[in-house]
Amino acid sequence: MFCKTDEICICMMCGMTEHNGHEKVEQKMEREGKQDEFTCSICLDTLTDPVTILCGHNFCLKCLTNCWDQSQEFSCPQCRHTFTTRPELHVNTLLNEVIKKFKRPRLSRHSSQSFAGTGDVECDFCTGKKFRAVNSCLTCLASYCQTHLQPHYEIAVWKGHKLVDPDRNLKEKLCEKHQKSLEIFCKTDETCICMMCGVTEHNSHEKVELELEREGKQKQLAVTRSEIRRRLEEKEKKLRETRRTVEEMKISLKQKMEEHDKSFTVLIRCIKEAHKKLTEKIRKQDKRNVEKAKEVMEQLEKEIEELKRIEAELKELSDTKDHLHFLQTFSSCCVLPADGDSLSFTVKADFSSEDLLKELSGLKKSLEKISQWDILTWTPPGKLILFLPILAPQWWRLARFIPHPEVFQVLDHLVLIAPPGAEDSSSQALELWQRPLAATPSPNQAVDDSMSLGATWESGK
Repeated sequence: MFCKTDEICICMMCGMTEHNGHEKVEQKMEREGKQDEFTCSICLDTLTDPVTILCGHNFCLKCLTNCWDQSQEFSCPQCRHTFTTRPELHVNTLLNEVIKKFKRPRLSRHSSQSFAGTGDVECDFCTGKKFRAVNSCLTCLASYCQTHLQPHYEIAVWKGHKLVDPDRNLKEKLCEKHQKSLEIFCKTDETCICMMCGVTEHNSHEKVELELEREGKQKQLAVTRSEIRRRLEEKEKKLRETRRTVEEMKISLKQKMEEHDKSFTVLIRCIKEAHKKLTEKIRKQDKRNVEKAKEVMEQLEKEIEELKRIEAELKELSDTKDHLHFLQTFSSCCVLPADGDSLSFTVKADFSSEDLLKELSGLKKSLEKISQWDILTWTPPGKLILFLPILAPQWWRLARFIPHPEVFQVLDHLVLIAPPGAEDSSSQALELWQRPLAATPSPNQAVDDSMSLGATWESGK
């Protein structure tokens, strides 16, 4: 509201205390009344460089000067009071300052101010549709728009108030016990307190102003942020390294897959070629056996015919009554032809089916073992290690083909590791992993013939 007695803007509390008996009106009504008092009757606008003539009326210096320059007499444009001589015009300094103060809130209100929108802090003193607050006062515990904030800049008593950015939670800045502004920080209890708390329950505690405590906390905050940035850089570096490792793994995996596909393609082609050759060999062998059997059958048929013929002659000789004829032909008829070796024919094969099945069974088991290889998750960085199930006796057989089996040796990408008891087993390079059927391999454990010895596949080889 506006106190007409003291010509200043006041709050509701001031109106009920030190300005209790004064004449007061709402700022809007006062502004509308003063608008007529500060209007030039010539240009009908707010006075600019106001001058006051002897009759008491006020005009703009420029408006009155132009009016008298165009007139034969010098009279008041409002009351028509005539002056014998042209009065000397001077700007009314006091009135000019009052008009400037009157103009300032009007211009700010209509040019720079805006109504409060969603999320804006509203002015606590606007009536009707409220303007957006530009500041909040921690002393008044209220928020002000540009118009209602002017007394804080113009009135000496209010110039000492603490203004902050608009804050809708001003009640949270009050002490719950004393309803006073929280202006002090108690370092003993690490809490914000009001002046009344500082002289009562926190009287003997170490206290500082909020600004000083903020400076100390700000330094701690800077240290914490620095540590966070350091950790972020470290984590981001690890993330980049991990991504690079993943990309390298993808490339390595692609290469290995291509190599494996190529190896298996060659293996499959070899198997197909072996199958084809074996099939052709079996067919050729079968053809030879069939041809041999045909020859034997033809020979047997001839021998059968000859024997039947001789049998018929002998039967006829046996049935004859002529003793002379019987004796004369007996010697020639009883002589049998020589018996050949055709009956000794047997089917022979150039290979053993039993051996073939045995070899194929061994190949099948080897392929099945490949599909059972385990990838260890605790491998050293940069190495892909596969665990191959190799029994102790088998290891010794494999070791015969390696010049120095007591240390790591590569044989077709297979790295063998010596079992316990091997020569130089104390070497730092020697490690032994056992692989129980239901357990993960662990280093440096005893092993027997029922356990599997460790073998590794190194991707870098």
